[in-house]
Amino acid sequence: MKYLLLMLLFFGACCNAKILLISNEPADEQRLFSKQAHSLESDTNNLLLNQFGRDYFDFNIVTPTKLNQLLASEEPVCALSRLKTPSRQQAFLFTIPIHLYPSHRLYYFKQHTPMDASLVNATGKLKSLASLMAYYPQATIIKEVGKSYGNTIDSALALLEPKNVAIRPYKTSAQTIMEQFSAGKVDFILAYPAIFQQSFPKDKAHLVGSLPIANNLPHLEGHIACSHTQETQAFIEKANQMIRALYSTSTYLTTHLKYLPKQDHALITRRLAMLSAKYQHTPAK
Repeated sequence: MKYLLLMLLFFGACCNAKILLISNEPADEQRLFSKQAHSLESDTNNLLLNQFGRDYFDFNIVTPTKLNQLLASEEPVCALSRLKTPSRQQAFLFTIPIHLYPSHRLYYFKQHTPMDASLVNATGKLKSLASLMAYYPQATIIKEVGKSYGNTIDSALALLEPKNVAIRPYKTSAQTIMEQFSAGKVDFILAYPAIFQQSFPKDKAHLVGSLPIANNLPHLEGHIACSHTQETQAFIEKANQMIRALYSTSTYLTTHLKYLPKQDHALITRRLAMLSAKYQHTPAK
């Protein structure tokens, strides 16, 4: 009887173990589990996380290297705002998408590095980063180490000459990157439209042009990624139910649109409707 009681206590402790929620974004320390508006990512994450409550999780800010190590462990760990790349999908569990945002665009100064017609395809997209750097062989573009820009851009950046790539530490603040670009320390940046709109000096915005990248997805989907444990599997099942319920709400839509340029509103509205239809009764894969 004593042995059975000990087993029941051990089983109960395992099942009630908190999930370690991690992020490599220092600002999440203040932004998460808040009802204040901060950014598209944090606000949509909070629409989900506040339903669980702060006590459901332990929470830590970690480095990118530590984040990947923890996700690969046998402990119940989940990481916020992750892109679901093929390699990550093989290694980790994922929720269905929590947020959508228009993909990275190339930003450039119209007078300093104008876009020649030969660099742009028939649909108004930059043909390739390689052709851009061949046209401007002395130019530089910022790349954050350890950051995924999505499969297309990641592959393109890997092919560039080192002299054309200005390396920055992962999670260099958007404000710092915008300041370096604004000051002419680099010629090009890759940024989300929502981040550019929030962070770039308004008095210089008219001097800057932008282009989407050919063969790149028009939008990206942010997920929560988790280690492979019983606890995280149960969390993902519950989270997916909550996210499906959010998809059809006006709050979910307006949380996206208020951070995006008006030119992207129609696209994201359509994509969110498609997302709702896709996952309404379909398990995440």
